[in-house]
Amino acid sequence: MPKAAMLRLREAFKSNPAHFASTFPGDDSFPANIVDGETGPAWDYIREASKALPKASDWHETCVTVQFEQRDLIGPLTLKLWDPEEEKKKNEEEKELKSTKTKCRYCTYAIDGPKDALLHSAVHAIATEDIEEPEYCPLCFGPAKECPIYLSKATSKNNPQQPLVFCGTYAESPEEGVKFSAKSLQKSTLNAPSTNHPVVCPACNPELRDKKRTAVWSYNMHAHWARVHHAEDMRSEQWSELREDIKITTEEKDRLRKLQEKHIK
Repeated sequence: MPKAAMLRLREAFKSNPAHFASTFPGDDSFPANIVDGETGPAWDYIREASKALPKASDWHETCVTVQFEQRDLIGPLTLKLWDPEEEKKKNEEEKELKSTKTKCRYCTYAIDGPKDALLHSAVHAIATEDIEEPEYCPLCFGPAKECPIYLSKATSKNNPQQPLVFCGTYAESPEEGVKFSAKSLQKSTLNAPSTNHPVVCPACNPELRDKKRTAVWSYNMHAHWARVHHAEDMRSEQWSELREDIKITTEEKDRLRKLQEKHIK
């Protein structure tokens, strides 16, 4: 398209974009719902440009460069060609890649996503005690310090602090962590027996109780306490609320042991 024409079209579009549509609502100059039959200001140039494109049968490459023959035109345009079949294949491959299961490092169980990883690691922690890391990430079994957890500020009793886990195995990007529902992690049920959930250590940052901060997995708290707060006795009355928060009931242990045959392979 000639540069001068392109500039004219640009100004005309800015002044009244509706004139470039095949159907537009109308104004004082034009009645509503006029269908231009592809005769509007831009169509002549669109048809001229389309003649420079290769035939459909020639579109074998992923890109094509369009060069206009006339002078005073815009420079060559490199267009990326769209192949619907190729796009479909790419989407299917990406979907399959995302759904690929991760093999457990302690057995042959195929872990299907972060929620399944959290449950599977709980079975190992309670039923088999195979996990080597004293403070581990329950998603990838690596050191917990390499996969930090953050808790958002609670907005109300019905909207408690929500955990965000930055585990490299499951986070889609370094900026986006793995999200969990805090409420679903704190109650043991038949379908989700583990209560391994992020807990703010009250002995680490008591002045930051109402702000976004790092947390410790409840299953890791005893190991964390022994490493960082070994001079403090967790059995004292001062830490009774913490002990209640991280307690693993007999019912929870029994439910996890019942999953041993299904999970540990």
